[in-house]
Amino acid sequence: MKWYYDLKIGIRLFLGFTAVVLIAGIIGVYSIVNMNIISGNSTVMYDNVTVPMEELAQISITFQKQRVLTRDIVIYTNLKDKQFRADKIKEYDETIEELINKYEKSIVEEEGFKLFNSYKTALQKYIPIRDQIIKLALEEKNQEAIEAIKD
Repeated sequence: MKWYYDLKIGIRLFLGFTAVVLIAGIIGVYSIVNMNIISGNSTVMYDNVTVPMEELAQISITFQKQRVLTRDIVIYTNLKDKQFRADKIKEYDETIEELINKYEKSIVEEEGFKLFNSYKTALQKYIPIRDQIIKLALEEKNQEAIEAIKD
């Protein structure tokens, strides 16, 4: 280290500032590389998590509309009103199917697949019961349809 102390003050200052500039440059390059990685990850996260939330929300909203219409089919006495609601439920089935297919393509994690498959299983159990309620209501067997809703 004696060689360093033997240098003139100007050269020592130059070496010190050069070392600081090199360290700052290395930190800057490292930061830029990591910021690009973060930017890429945030884009993936947005595309695979945030955007699909809209589909999940639409699935939920449409499903709730179906539930209300199923209830209404039993409440209404006019067959025309009942048939209108039954047709609307079928339209919502198609909407939900489209949204499910779109959402399923965006799932990236195994846990997400498991949860989504449990939802699809529950939906497949629900649909025949709902269709039975609709059938009973359209046959004007409202009391039986009400009992089916209660179960």
